[in-house]
Amino acid sequence: MSATVRLCILALCYLATGISLTIHVRSERPQAVKPHVAKEKPWLTPRAHYILMDPACVREYGHPSVGTHRSLTPHPRRGHWRRLPEGYRKERTWVRDTFVGGREWSSEGKAYKIVDLSERARNNG
Repeated sequence: MSATVRLCILALCYLATGISLTIHVRSERPQAVKPHVAKEKPWLTPRAHYILMDPACVREYGHPSVGTHRSLTPHPRRGHWRRLPEGYRKERTWVRDTFVGGREWSSEGKAYKIVDLSERARNNG
């Protein structure tokens, strides 16, 4: 199978599943490989990378989404209008959109951070 066909299949799988979280993964431990070995064999050094994930699967990567009176999966929450009780100067106010659930956690020697695609573009460019 050619690389182009494989890339097209992976892109279609991504679009079909509706993955909504981009997670930055990096190693928590300092480099265990000596610098001269890392230069000769770069595949031995742990590198930071991004993974795409469904919000329901983050618990498999050690996300601390347990407890009472809170959602089990991290997710974005839409903004909305809130009606205020009588006696306030305004009748309603806008509640901004936010992200519910922990954005950063560590598990098994790796640090995970949920990022937005726009934040990822700002860091790279």
